[in-house]
Amino acid sequence: MIWARMFAPWPSVCSAKHQGMALCVVHATRDSVSAGDDIDAPHEFTFEIEQTASLHELFRQIGNARYLANVAGQGHHWHAAIGGELVATFSANNRMPGPSLRLGTPISQWMTQGKIDLNFTYVSATY
Repeated sequence: MIWARMFAPWPSVCSAKHQGMALCVVHATRDSVSAGDDIDAPHEFTFEIEQTASLHELFRQIGNARYLANVAGQGHHWHAAIGGELVATFSANNRMPGPSLRLGTPISQWMTQGKIDLNFTYVSATY
């Protein structure tokens, strides 16, 4: 089960308990995809998820929130990195990353002091 909530400012507690479950704070950022998208910059999304969750569950939460920008066309993708390590690739406007054995990995592998910093880099189409 995933417990998520949006935070206005960065939460003062890096890890919390909700009904006895240890939670991880995920702070996601993403690139702007156009000048019009810059209006809402910086693009940040912060939420809590159980520390035992997998990368798949973390990305499902981000997909459900429709955090990544939709971009017209094909051939573009997003790289998802935690601590500079590429952990997944999202093709075009897919809400979930491409298949990977890593998606079953517990997020606790990347946690530091109860939090994860996740960055999405936009890679435009090349023809």
